[in-house]
Amino acid sequence: MFKLIFLFILLAAISGFIFVPKPERVVVHPAATPTLKSVTLSAEKLTALVNNWRVSQGYQSYIKNEDLCRIAEDRADDNEDISDDHPGLYAKYSNYPSVISENLINTVGSEDTALYGWLHSKHHLDNLKKAYSYSCIACHGTVCIQIFSNLENGTR
Repeated sequence: MFKLIFLFILLAAISGFIFVPKPERVVVHPAATPTLKSVTLSAEKLTALVNNWRVSQGYQSYIKNEDLCRIAEDRADDNEDISDDHPGLYAKYSNYPSVISENLINTVGSEDTALYGWLHSKHHLDNLKKAYSYSCIACHGTVCIQIFSNLENGTR
């Protein structure tokens, strides 16, 4: 019985008694193709997130320091020197009048993702917990750099 029904449906479809629609052809026009936006992280937003985290942990907010901002801008712009051992920082600023340190991240996420990365990395977290008073964050595209120091304007 089943074979008979199947055969009847097959013959009806072949002879045109049953309408079987053809699949639609989808054409994607180049103008309609979604593109990835280039991500540019906000230094101001990341700074606010970092300072909010510090206050929530019982630390003081950082004081923004323009000398450190210049270093952070220079470092964030130096795409050739993005590595875990931070050679460019120590090569360029070894004569800076105070001890400075750096957090660096290259992320395709958001400012929240950047902070999450720093909080879940021992060395970056250690920097965020140290008693640095002055700091500045600069971001170029997906690269963000935070520079830390204890001396205002690098003077004693």
